[in-house]
Amino acid sequence: MISKVFEKHNHHSPKTTHSFRRTCAQHCSDSGVPIDSIEMASGRGQSSKSTTNYIDTTRLDVVECVAGFSSREVYFIPRDIEAPDSLKNQIFPWLEDYRKKIPTGADGVYSLADQVLTTLEFLRKTLLQDVAVILDKHPDHIIGYMSPFNTVEFKRYAAQVVTAHSSGTLSGSDKEKLAKMTAVLGETGDCLSKLTEMVHNMASSQMQLMSRMSSLESVVDRLTNALNQANSRHCSCHDCEQPSEILSPTEVDVVAVKEVDVVAAKEVHTVTGGNTRTVTGGNTRTVTGGNTRTVTGGNTRTNGYRR
Repeated sequence: MISKVFEKHNHHSPKTTHSFRRTCAQHCSDSGVPIDSIEMASGRGQSSKSTTNYIDTTRLDVVECVAGFSSREVYFIPRDIEAPDSLKNQIFPWLEDYRKKIPTGADGVYSLADQVLTTLEFLRKTLLQDVAVILDKHPDHIIGYMSPFNTVEFKRYAAQVVTAHSSGTLSGSDKEKLAKMTAVLGETGDCLSKLTEMVHNMASSQMQLMSRMSSLESVVDRLTNALNQANSRHCSCHDCEQPSEILSPTEVDVVAVKEVDVVAAKEVHTVTGGNTRTVTGGNTRTVTGGNTRTVTGGNTRTNGYRR
């Protein structure tokens, strides 16, 4: 058959049975079918025997493309316009007779032939609706001169199909599916909104945390500078015979920071007066005049330095 077609159209090919493989693959590629689908349909690229033995390698997008349905277009014909039995019975009129001849098995299950007839029964309605749309777009199509598509009954039915198709009327099942899809899309939108809000809150919390860290770093810097100033002060007494010695934190009894004297010791301290301070406890200390301290009964310290 293929050889006769080639001969009629003056086409020559050394591999007649394989001549359509390259053309089909190129057509699918030009129509936007993914390369992996083309390779799967051609028998290439299977990763294991299970792919070829248990999985149908014929991809749906390849079948649609080869059948003439471009992946770049949308095809939808409402199926809710039920055709009259008088019209359906004129499509494959021998179908019922063949169904009566199909024997059933011991368990009552029909053979594969019954499944074929069931498919043809479904295609009755499909063919009637598709031809109605085809003749609406192409009134001079040759199929319009064939029975039952040239009858008055079919033209009335075709008018109903075209009206439903042009108005976008959906069937009951399609409306139910659309309602479910709308609900799912609504829930998805709510989830996306909540996720967006969470992301914004996280970003805001991160900014607040960075601001607090910056403030904390500023406080730490000020405390560090204050401690450095306290430890960098030298003895102002010029009569000292010994060099000044910086006290360690455990040895400092009096620390002067910004003219504020803090007395930390194990004794009980009582401080009175503006700049004059009298400390009573284990040792007796009399502090007079700003930074000048006279301590009796213990060691003498001036400005945090041991003398």
